[in-house]
Amino acid sequence: MRLEELNPPYEGIDAERISQWVPPDAEVEPLHTVRMYLKNHPLLAERMRPLAWFLLDPSISSLDVRARELAVARTCGRTNCESQWGVHQAVYGEVAEITPEQRLSTVKGSPEDDVWSERDRVILRAVDELIDTHGLSDEQWAALRGHLDEAQTLELLVLTGWYLLNCITTNVIQTPLEPFALRFPS
Repeated sequence: MRLEELNPPYEGIDAERISQWVPPDAEVEPLHTVRMYLKNHPLLAERMRPLAWFLLDPSISSLDVRARELAVARTCGRTNCESQWGVHQAVYGEVAEITPEQRLSTVKGSPEDDVWSERDRVILRAVDELIDTHGLSDEQWAALRGHLDEAQTLELLVLTGWYLLNCITTNVIQTPLEPFALRFPS
């Protein structure tokens, strides 16, 4: 890892900052990426936390968990970010009903693979086009809008950008894989 991270025991202000990211009864350490941000740029971590929690909280997010996790998995797969991909698949993969064949496709496949529904394909194509062109064609925009309302569409764009940012940071910092995370399928 190219930058240091906070390590236990967490005391004083570090304990307070950690508590903002992880419930007190959590059975795992805070993610390496979170601990890296808290050690090296706590103000940036503090500013990032509300958006991170918003995007992951099903009680306030406009996206259903499947749409969210397909976009996250594809973004992580396309950026070769096993760390972020593995955490999301371990925590949300089953809840989002992502099968082993679909996991493989998010990393090594295509939206055209037989494992996807039409809605899934539209989401995955949108993610691919966002990563490849940093925009969406009128055709892809219309396809996406055929499945998502205005809020969901906007949130999918932000979510993809957010995970692109996280994947780039995780890859550049060379963040280690979390012990509980899944590994890329082979």
